Amino acid sequence: MAGPFKSSRASQLDPFSQEGLRYGSGRSGAIAQSTGFASTVYTWMAIGLGLTTLATTMLGTNEGFINWMVAHSGFKFLPWILLGYSLLLQFGIRSIPTSLATLGFFGYAALMGVALAPIMVIYTGASLATTFGVAAGMFGSMAVFGNLTKRDLTSMGSLLMMATWGLVLAMLANMWFKSSMTDLVISGFGVVIFTGLSAYDAQRIKRIQESGVEGDDAARLAVLCAMHMYMNVIQIFLFLLRFLGNRRER
Repeated sequence: MAGPFKSSRASQLDPFSQEGLRYGSGRSGAIAQSTGFASTVYTWMAIGLGLTTLATTMLGTNEGFINWMVAHSGFKFLPWILLGYSLLLQFGIRSIPTSLATLGFFGYAALMGVALAPIMVIYTGASLATTFGVAAGMFGSMAVFGNLTKRDLTSMGSLLMMATWGLVLAMLANMWFKSSMTDLVISGFGVVIFTGLSAYDAQRIKRIQESGVEGDDAARLAVLCAMHMYMNVIQIFLFLLRFLGNRRER
């Protein structure tokens, strides 16, 4: 369940390149203050997390659904479906209507909730809540840092994106070796990488807003940025579960 959820970030479309910053920015810079671009991004991200939480909780506590999920081997392909879904949405977002892009993101968040439903059976509710709280706190702290720091995080972000590819390769390799120690090391690096990416993305979101993007351009970029930030939270949470999650007694 872990691998594809992380690899989608490694292949994501980067709206923070120079082309992305110019995307739809041929208007007055004063627009940035009136569009509330960053507010829209974090609102969509929060709604996406809410949909995932709702789907995971409802389905994960439904014994009939969990039994049906376990009995059907097709569900093992769900992580790969999510990966393809995310790549399709990210690379095609500039060519589809804004409303479809938004619905696509919400659909992705709901499908992620289905994929994560089994964690409700594996881990105790208290440890899940604690882990999510810690993940949210780490994400929030780094997002604030990314917004407030005067330091340019571009080089750090580039290194972290390269590290993400290394993380994916290590996870794929460990699918064969099945080393619990290696899994813990990978999880530790995963927490560090996606926490750092939270700061990087937050600074880039701020810069996009300051570039003066507006209209449909801003709406599409807001959905894309919300998806990136949503992924950061989900990945931090899943990696932290290796350390903070308490398994249920059977």
